[in-house]
Amino acid sequence: MNADEGRFRILNWNVAGAKYLDLKSQEKHPEMPGYKTREGFKEQLNRALREKIREQDPHVITLQEVVSYNDSGDDSSATNILDVPEDYYYFFEPLIDTKHYSAPRKWNNVKERGEWRSKAFFAQGNAIMIRKNVPSFPVFELPKIDQQSSNNVHPEIVKLTAGFYFGDRNTEPRAALITHIVLSQFKPNNRADIQLGKPLDIFIVNVHLTTIKKEREGIPDIDLEGSRIRLRQIDIITNEIVSRYNSWAKDKYRLVGMVPTEDETADRHKPIWILAGDFNFTPESDEYRALLNRGFIDLLPHHKVGTKASGLGETPTLTVDYVFGGPKYEALDPGYVQEGIQTNRVAFDDEVIISDHLPLLITVPIVLPKKGK
Repeated sequence: MNADEGRFRILNWNVAGAKYLDLKSQEKHPEMPGYKTREGFKEQLNRALREKIREQDPHVITLQEVVSYNDSGDDSSATNILDVPEDYYYFFEPLIDTKHYSAPRKWNNVKERGEWRSKAFFAQGNAIMIRKNVPSFPVFELPKIDQQSSNNVHPEIVKLTAGFYFGDRNTEPRAALITHIVLSQFKPNNRADIQLGKPLDIFIVNVHLTTIKKEREGIPDIDLEGSRIRLRQIDIITNEIVSRYNSWAKDKYRLVGMVPTEDETADRHKPIWILAGDFNFTPESDEYRALLNRGFIDLLPHHKVGTKASGLGETPTLTVDYVFGGPKYEALDPGYVQEGIQTNRVAFDDEVIISDHLPLLITVPIVLPKKGK
């Protein structure tokens, strides 16, 4: 085959942190079953995450609905719901918190249901883990081959919504968390490292799109409004993130005030974009078709197993979580991808159903021209 073949692995999971905050503490209710308490939920969630990391060894882990909290109200020493593995960097981007978004409709209900103190601090948002041996860089850096990243590189944030947050789903702030990975080699299928002739930029966009109250409950005009909101968010992702960057790449990375420095190179492979997260739409939706029509490939070969349940510990009935790759033909060969994604799956076992979403274990098959091509 006249190409270098590689595999890039990603684990995606909505960990249901908001529902975790609603649970009561076993310290106050020792009679409650452990798995229905905050302590039991957190223990099982982290055990399941460790197992899936051990099973897949992902390069990147995208997470939605992550929370941190402190019952005494001290945001500087808030506890995160997740235990971070030693071999991963961790970045958490709060989209709402009690310090910056008063939203009494949200926080008073949480404090009442979870029996927290009145001054408790909460933060909720998206997070990403990057394996420490995977070089990551700011979005607009163009590092040369084999250049190593520093340890303090943070993903970039693009807001997908604006306006006041009233403490409900309809107005909850949403954002895209963008991570820039730069590879100089692959290690596919236990073979020797494949050294790339020039850098390969991979962008991972972690999203949690809007869903509104009473969607998918038999009220067509509400379903239509939810779809319209998500289509606008997809416009921002595809037109104002992917298209803007790829237009810059097509111009040899030269725009006013933005040109490669002597430590950078414009001689690069075509950037690959991976969109991962809780999209809150089904495979039959206009939003799903919009992403396909804009050149993105669904990296799950089928949707026989749903990804979303009606509650914690329940069997999934809907598919709303995805990982898309693209643009096709430009960055990913659709025929090669279809052959390479057959082992991609929704993880479904007794451990992971602690959340009302299931994890996705995804390998992105990549084929590149050989050196010098």
